[in-house]
Amino acid sequence: MKKLYLHVGPHKTGTTLIQKCLIDNRSVLAAAGYDYPNNYFSYLGHHGLWSKVKNRQLDIIEGLDVNRNIILSSENFASFDQSDFEYIRESFSAWKIVVIYSWRRAGSKMYSLWQEHVKQGGEQGFYEYYHNELAFPGGSKLLNSFPTLKVLATCFGKSAIKVIDYNECQANDSLLSDFFGILQGVDFLNIALTDEVRRTYANKAMSLYEIEIIRYLNMVLREKYGCKGDTVRTLYLANRSKLPEKELKCIEQRVSKHLKCIDVGNYFIDRNSQFGILKEFSSQIVNFNPEQVDKSLILTLEVTSSGWLYNSDIFEALATIEAIVAAELQSG
Repeated sequence: MKKLYLHVGPHKTGTTLIQKCLIDNRSVLAAAGYDYPNNYFSYLGHHGLWSKVKNRQLDIIEGLDVNRNIILSSENFASFDQSDFEYIRESFSAWKIVVIYSWRRAGSKMYSLWQEHVKQGGEQGFYEYYHNELAFPGGSKLLNSFPTLKVLATCFGKSAIKVIDYNECQANDSLLSDFFGILQGVDFLNIALTDEVRRTYANKAMSLYEIEIIRYLNMVLREKYGCKGDTVRTLYLANRSKLPEKELKCIEQRVSKHLKCIDVGNYFIDRNSQFGILKEFSSQIVNFNPEQVDKSLILTLEVTSSGWLYNSDIFEALATIEAIVAAELQSG
């Protein structure tokens, strides 16, 4: 029986990088007996499968060769509940299912998710965004990966779960080699890393002051022009070279004066989640490093309060930037 590798993400665990590499190496994978198929495909991954599963529309699996190993990838799969995963198991019963799950500690994941929240039009500051999850930690999939892993083990069996320690990958730049190492018979030395993949690999988070500028513009331009989604971020980046350096520097310096270093990741929910994962799934972690696992729990973040805004010079600088971005918005 061939295998179906179900890469479930979740979000902010390098799924885009992995998916780009899978696309670029379809021929290499095919030669090793693996298909990264076009079925359910949208953008980089198999995001179309999500609605098919939710609507229970997988009565007939078309276009997939049962004599081939299959790789299906989408960070949205992590939002499935137990009944959804059971439906997948029944629908793809012609394959032995192997689930790939990336475990990222809550502290670094929440900061990355907050930045993505702002990039996609969000207006919440980091404290507010994080608090919404900490207020109800028991029910938060973002803070606690353990319940999701338990559901996956119930549906597919513990031995079918392959866990990638994302924080360990970050420390060693090993995400791709760890992922492809799960695919039996695929030699990572044969995997081509294109320039685009290398740029994605090297891509760093946006600077905090620019995230704060975009967050401010999200609020203002939504009120004035009804902007939604990533419109503001897209316009800001497209016109970054037109923005006056004097004003940008003024904002950067102001934000830096309001920086605060906070340690996150050592809350009860973090310790409880890690304890459960290590107790139940340490044997399934493909890059398990017991000497580093506790060090990955606590992360020091640099964040800022909204106090940086309360300054007349800052309002003038922001108004200048707003005028440039708004002009591009209206001209488009």
